[in-house]
Amino acid sequence: MQRGTVKSASRTIQVLELFQQKKRPLRLNEIYRELNYPQSSATNLLKSLVVTGYLNYNRSTMSYLPTLKVSSLGSWLSTTLNSYGELDRLIQDIHSRTGETVGLVSQNDLFIQYVRFVSNADAPFSRLQELNMPPDEGTMRLMVDSSAGLAMLSRLRDREIDKIYRYSRCRVP
Repeated sequence: MQRGTVKSASRTIQVLELFQQKKRPLRLNEIYRELNYPQSSATNLLKSLVVTGYLNYNRSTMSYLPTLKVSSLGSWLSTTLNSYGELDRLIQDIHSRTGETVGLVSQNDLFIQYVRFVSNADAPFSRLQELNMPPDEGTMRLMVDSSAGLAMLSRLRDREIDKIYRYSRCRVP
């Protein structure tokens, strides 16, 4: 069983993530070069995002910028997540008591998704600290390839673990 992605869906998300990373309006040539897309594909994708209201196109600067419609997509999530026990407060409390990095992860199919991290940002930076930095929130890793995933797998029955392992090994890298 191979798992792939729908190219247009992946590219749409990659464009939005590029805006998140750059935090400024971007021109067509910046987008297709940065993401290594054919110019024609990038042009059609950006036009579609403008027509659907997710990007704004400024003709005078020839640049694109996400609209507030993008930020509203997930605006309801923080309210929903916080209503389940005020997770941020709990994470902060554990961090302040231990001084350690504290993370909240969730299972997403065969993957572990890093939802929230709190770490000691004031600690002196060293090469060792760089190697131990938490992943970006939203990052996903196969359950069988991450310590958090292995911890979650340890709570499952052998049959369920075997199934997750087999499906994980059949994925498209």
